[in-house]
Amino acid sequence: MSAFEFLIISLGTFGALNGILVLGLNLQFGTAGILNLSYFTAVAVSAYATGVAELHHAPGGLVQYIGGFGWPFLPSILFGMAVGAGFTFLLGSMAFLRLREDYLGLTLFAVQAGCLLVVTDYPPLFDGPRGLVGLSGPFQSTLSASGFQVEFLALTVVVLVAVLLVLQRIDRSPLGRIFRAVRDDETAAAAVGQDPWRRKTAAFVIGGATAGLGGALFATYVGGWDPGAWQTPETLVLLSALVVGGRGRPLGALLGSLFLIEGINEAGLWIPTIANRPDLLPSLQGIATAAALFAFLWWRPQGILPERRERVADFERRRRRLAPRRVRRTAGATEPGRLA
Repeated sequence: MSAFEFLIISLGTFGALNGILVLGLNLQFGTAGILNLSYFTAVAVSAYATGVAELHHAPGGLVQYIGGFGWPFLPSILFGMAVGAGFTFLLGSMAFLRLREDYLGLTLFAVQAGCLLVVTDYPPLFDGPRGLVGLSGPFQSTLSASGFQVEFLALTVVVLVAVLLVLQRIDRSPLGRIFRAVRDDETAAAAVGQDPWRRKTAAFVIGGATAGLGGALFATYVGGWDPGAWQTPETLVLLSALVVGGRGRPLGALLGSLFLIEGINEAGLWIPTIANRPDLLPSLQGIATAAALFAFLWWRPQGILPERRERVADFERRRRRLAPRRVRRTAGATEPGRLA
C-alpha cells in the first residue's frame, strides 16, 4: 500500500468514526436541545470500558488498570457501548431533574473536568496519563497492515450507515417530533401530556449509546485510549461541526463533520511540519475551526443543510398515504369469522 492510499483510507476511517460521534451529539443537542458539553466523557467511558474488556489482566508493576477480561472484539464493543449508555442514563437522570438549560451545560462541563482529573491522577483505574494500549481490531493478527486498514474502513462505513438510518428513522418518527417539541418549548410539551424529563433522558441515553459505539471503535482502531484523547476541545469541535452542517438534521451533521473535522483537523495532520514548529499546526487548526464557526454564525446560522420544519401539509400527505392501510386493516378485522 502506497502512502497516498494509506492517507485516503485513514481519512475515510476517521471520517466515519467522527460521523458516528457527530450523529449522537446531533440527537442530543440538535434534536432534543441538550447542551452536552461533556459528550466526550461518554466516548471516553466507552473507550476505557472496551479496553478493559478486551485486554487481559495487567500483570502488575508499572502497568495497572481494572478489569482485564480478555474478551473478543464484538463482546468488548457491545460492553463499551452498554457502559456508555448506562453512564449517560445515570448522569441524565440526576441532571435533568433539577437543572435549567444554562446550568445544565455548566454542570456537564464540570463533570468532564472531574472525570478527566480522576482518571489522570489515579493510575490504578486506567493506568493514569499513559492510558490503555494494545487493543486490536477484528482479525488484525491474521491480516496484513494494509488488509486491516481496508477491513476496518469497511466496518466503520457499515456502522455509520446503520447509525444514520436508525437515527433518521427516530428523527422522522413521532418520538423525534416529541424531542423537538420539548426542545422548542418544555412548558407547551408538558401541557399536552409529555414529560420533558423522560423525553430528554431518552434522547440523552440514545445519544450516549451512539457515542459509546463510536468511542469503542475509535479506541480499537488507534490501539488504545489515554486522557489526551478526550479533552474539552474535542466536544467543542463536534458542536462546531453541528453548527456548520445544520443542527437538528442528521445529513447536515455528517456534512459539517466532513467539512470541518475532516477538511480542517484530520487532513491538516498530514501536512508536513511548518517551519520546524510542531506546535504551529494545532494552533492553525484551531484558528481555522473558529473562523469557520464564526463565519457560519454570522452569514448562515442555520448551517449548510437547515433543519426541515414540518408543516400541516406534510401531516396531511402522511395521513392520506396511511389512510388506505387503515381502511384495509379495519375491513380485515370485520370479516366474518374474525373478531371486530
